Amino acid sequence: MRSVRHRFSIILVLALAPPSLADVFHSVDYPLLPDDLGAVEAAACMNPHGVKIDRAVAYVFRGETNARARCRSHGSVDGQAMHYHVTCSREPDGWRCTNTVEYLRAKIGSKELFLVAPRERMRDAFGATKYLVKTGRFDLEHAGMFEGVQLKSRTVYHVHVEPAGDRAVRIQQHLEWLYVERLPTGAYRELTQTEAAPLAARIEAGRSARAAVYGYLFSYRRGYAGQIRDAFLPTARIETHRDGKVVTFTPDEYRARFKSVEDDVRHVRAIEYSDVAGDTAIVKVTLDDDATVLTEYLMLVKVDGNWKIANAVQSETAK
Repeated sequence: MRSVRHRFSIILVLALAPPSLADVFHSVDYPLLPDDLGAVEAAACMNPHGVKIDRAVAYVFRGETNARARCRSHGSVDGQAMHYHVTCSREPDGWRCTNTVEYLRAKIGSKELFLVAPRERMRDAFGATKYLVKTGRFDLEHAGMFEGVQLKSRTVYHVHVEPAGDRAVRIQQHLEWLYVERLPTGAYRELTQTEAAPLAARIEAGRSARAAVYGYLFSYRRGYAGQIRDAFLPTARIETHRDGKVVTFTPDEYRARFKSVEDDVRHVRAIEYSDVAGDTAIVKVTLDDDATVLTEYLMLVKVDGNWKIANAVQSETAK
């Protein structure tokens, strides 16, 4: 069977490292004080996920105090425990946690893995990884930038898995992606290059659409009115639902609402999902701050090779 190879920019996964890797990447780690540990537990684990903290370490980065927390297991896949790894920072009014990664702490044979994948696809991610390892198609020594990280006399491997269709996932191995499909019987098989080509094209189209949205979010965050306007088609409309009323803006009217502002790190922006069909796409975005959550659905079309927002629907709710 021919393997599927696609060139890509290798993604450094330091930010995804579970807290047990802290001693590898930071030399100034120290235990949290009891009060801080309780506050981090509430912000990282209890409030958002309803589970207690498993462990946490603090570290100093660029003069700021931060913490990594691993929450206790909140589920399992084939007997392998799932955890949340959360990165937090100490603000003047308390701890704020913004970067959450869900991963499966798994074993395949004698190998220990931190498997990163969306929750709804974690079972396929584990099944496909196990299939590739057992068939000799996947070399854990080249599962990304790291050829394994040595921790307390054992090697832990990072494996990053992406959805590639309803029943398929793709797994990063050095400079290639391996595409694996779950069969109706529950077994797995590797896709040929011909079979994987349309899946790869759809993934790249989704990346392109999300990149346009990231540009819009960056402009939104920094108050760059001109770039916000350029993200939309001239005929676009922005429908905002607030306090039980719907208010409609043109791109120029929407742009006029923004002024240059300093970057506000207290706002968390995330692309929840995207779906691409040909030259059209829909992207769901959330903007979260201390008081409100703004949910935004963006309808995009590709014009002259560039993605533009054709319409946007927003709903703002108080926390």
